[in-house]
Amino acid sequence: MRPGRRDHAHARIVLPALLTAYTLAFIDRQLISLLVQPIKHDLDLSDTQFGLLAGFAFALFYVGVGLLMGHASDRVNRRNLILLGMALWVSATAATAWASGFWTLALTRALVAIGEATLNPAALSMLADAFPAHQRARAVGAYSTGAFIGAGLALILGGALMHATQQTAWIELPLLGGFRPWQAAFLLAALPGLVALPLMWCVSEPGRAAQRTCAPQHASAERPDGKDRRLVLACVIGGFALLAMTSYGTMVWLPAAFIRTWGWTTAEAGLTYGLLLLSFGIAGMLAAGWITDRSTSRGHRQAALALSCTCGWLLLPGAVGLMLARSAAMAVAAAAVITLLVGMVVSLTSTTVLAIAPARSRGKLIAITMLAVNLVGLGLGPAAVAVFTDGLFADEGKVHLSIGLLIVLSAVGGTAALGVAVSRGGEQRRPLRAPS
Repeated sequence: MRPGRRDHAHARIVLPALLTAYTLAFIDRQLISLLVQPIKHDLDLSDTQFGLLAGFAFALFYVGVGLLMGHASDRVNRRNLILLGMALWVSATAATAWASGFWTLALTRALVAIGEATLNPAALSMLADAFPAHQRARAVGAYSTGAFIGAGLALILGGALMHATQQTAWIELPLLGGFRPWQAAFLLAALPGLVALPLMWCVSEPGRAAQRTCAPQHASAERPDGKDRRLVLACVIGGFALLAMTSYGTMVWLPAAFIRTWGWTTAEAGLTYGLLLLSFGIAGMLAAGWITDRSTSRGHRQAALALSCTCGWLLLPGAVGLMLARSAAMAVAAAAVITLLVGMVVSLTSTTVLAIAPARSRGKLIAITMLAVNLVGLGLGPAAVAVFTDGLFADEGKVHLSIGLLIVLSAVGGTAALGVAVSRGGEQRRPLRAPS
């Protein structure tokens, strides 16, 4: 069977398997945001310490190892690389149940990050080879929904577990002993990995397109010179990195805002935000892929970048709505708008990078983008909200103001950077070269 036909035949298997892996990664990553209060209480942590654990400690290892994994995914079997990473992050998630302080929790978060760093460079490279260019944005959008499916399930199921055990100090698990409810939540979150690992093993490695000459899906009328090319690349990566601060800052702290500001229970906050992610977040991701593919087929050569800019500016009224909310209902409405737009931006990040990346170095350029997105977005987003709350507002009950302020700052900076990329040519006729 010809490589192209083989890749097409396996596309229907590759996407569900990668989507499952990405979903599990975000269950493991997001669960900690719902457990802010019990973890802080039991481990005696401040908001700033927790923000560092949820963001910077994870991002530091995620981006560092991610560069190596991006390089490796261009050269080794990508399926096997993902399998090794899954085994590590699932084990580390379970090990979080035995964390006894700041440093042991930081260690388990670092190991989760190292495992998850294998996923995106290899997965997006596989999708680019498994799907033709005119279907790629929708495939990436579908894969990206794993982030919000995982986060939503973590919030809903984790909240339900905490509610069911709120009167229970300890939970006895067979063969493992007694655990506090938040510790048991991490053990349970690791269990689906036992099913996902065999599913990933059934995936065949798609044939690589590195030896084929093909134009990327999105192309501009002219290819700028070397200086402009580097500027476009820097603006694309920098713009999405700044916008990622909104994504990670809201995902980590919005449940705490519902609990602190409007007096909700953990279960109520988890259910509400989880449903927002599963509905508005996923709708945004799928819509971004559909709009991009449709616009590109009609000759709009900068569809992904133009749509990203629009989403960035629309985040501003959502942020203002959250900051001015005088009731829980108003806050939920603002959060719905923010979640929809964040979902679109998350999907468009990968779509744009795949459009400008040459086939022979997709993994490397994706890894560089993920480095910036996670170092800035994950590393600084949650920590910035915590610093605003502890230092600027000095009131735990005003964490929604901190979230809104972060969105305003990151949306203005990120959208301005993407605007420069659009004005300088956006997605090019030929792929941009990855930095050596």
